[in-house]
Amino acid sequence: MTNALRLPTHSAITHCTFTMHLDGVTPKGRRSVEQALVECLPSPSQLTDFATSPLFSEWFTQWRRTPGQRGTVECNQLLTGSPEEVECLRERLDELSRSYGFTVALTRVD
Repeated sequence: MTNALRLPTHSAITHCTFTMHLDGVTPKGRRSVEQALVECLPSPSQLTDFATSPLFSEWFTQWRRTPGQRGTVECNQLLTGSPEEVECLRERLDELSRSYGFTVALTRVD
């Protein structure tokens, strides 16, 4: 006999939410960071809300001028990705931060 009513099973977490904070990024570094985001985070966002403004969507990186550092920008962005994607991004950003001289922090929030 089978039971049609079964307790839900919990699958393993496939995506995590994290913040990406970059500070002191040059124009060349910014292009490289954008490329790293495209290559390392290919899965769809888990935060997408189509009712919000596209300027605040996850695919739109919110860059601002770095206060007190002429010619550089900063970014504080909430992102999602699989653990493997996040690790790929962490490695790429660490490499880019050494090459272009900016600071980077990825912090898991869930």
